Amino acid sequence: MTFSDMTLHQTPIREAAEADMPEIAALNVASWRSAYADLLPADYLGEPVERFLAARFGALPQTGFILLHGGPGDLQGFLYVEPGGGNRGGLDLPVGFVRAFHVRPDLKGRGIGRALFGAACARLSAGGGHGLWLEVAEENHDARAAYAALGGVDGGPFEDEIDGMPVIARRIVWRW
Repeated sequence: MTFSDMTLHQTPIREAAEADMPEIAALNVASWRSAYADLLPADYLGEPVERFLAARFGALPQTGFILLHGGPGDLQGFLYVEPGGGNRGGLDLPVGFVRAFHVRPDLKGRGIGRALFGAACARLSAGGGHGLWLEVAEENHDARAAYAALGGVDGGPFEDEIDGMPVIARRIVWRW
């Protein structure tokens, strides 16, 4: 499946503004608490993850872009793409790197992620991009299944870390 085959969800996709950053961080925290409950220590998923993600999303990024699904006060999902490619782990990777891709846990399966992904692919393509990639924890089976459904190609396992904690991850790649 390519991004051109995707039907956008009815809610318009918009670009993040500075005022959206706290809500983006909060959604990311909720998503991590849901997805990583069996992967990361419970004490880390409390205040430490809030601090870590508040720092990550304390301001709009200097490069790349963040696309949002939902209005202010009702953020349903976001996708953050930054420049980054090259050869990592033996894979020749496209320039678009998905730094973060999260949908509110109670809204998964409703097409929000698909809409965000399609909008990001269209934007990258319009700018001359030919693909994108991300890294996902191997144990995050739901996300891996969603990325496979979007046509992502799994580059195999590798050793990684999440905020200093070792995990096994996988690189997922899309090319067009």
